[in-house]
Amino acid sequence: MGGLKAQSPEIYTDLYMEPMKYQQFKNFIGYELENYFLYVGDGKESLYLYILDRNSGEKIYTLDERDIKARRHAIRFFGLADDQSTTVVTVSLEGDYSYGSHILIVENNKVYNAGFIQYGVDNFNFASIGLYAQFEKHEDGFLMFFREDARIINYATEELIPGSEIEFLVTKQKITRTK
Repeated sequence: MGGLKAQSPEIYTDLYMEPMKYQQFKNFIGYELENYFLYVGDGKESLYLYILDRNSGEKIYTLDERDIKARRHAIRFFGLADDQSTTVVTVSLEGDYSYGSHILIVENNKVYNAGFIQYGVDNFNFASIGLYAQFEKHEDGFLMFFREDARIINYATEELIPGSEIEFLVTKQKITRTK
């Protein structure tokens, strides 16, 4: 499989979002972006996530995984610093290690769950791939690639892959390994 990197890429990097200072809902941590609010459960609600339209307050997306053995969702936001109209969100299931990640694309107040990948980073605690990922805008979606020093683990096969040797094409409908 060959890589898909563009000649002059538009790179979506980690936005390093801080939780909102004043939380609206008990047992939830909120994040405020340009067009929406994202709430991720904390404590007894730790595997519940939802996204609200910022203007109407309407719930536009829900991810309920409270029946899974993981303990929490770890969230990373990727976008352009000056334009958050499209944001890529990695939602990792974590416990003692990362179980894998959902990849969401939020665009024009619509949320697309591209899918779930059973990959993590082989470091001291098998971290979320969101900590080592970047996204490049591509005509069909986003190319997800990793820092060269990251060792990516495929949980399904236990294969270890250097970060420079693995990429995924993330579209609104699916995630495909391209390299």
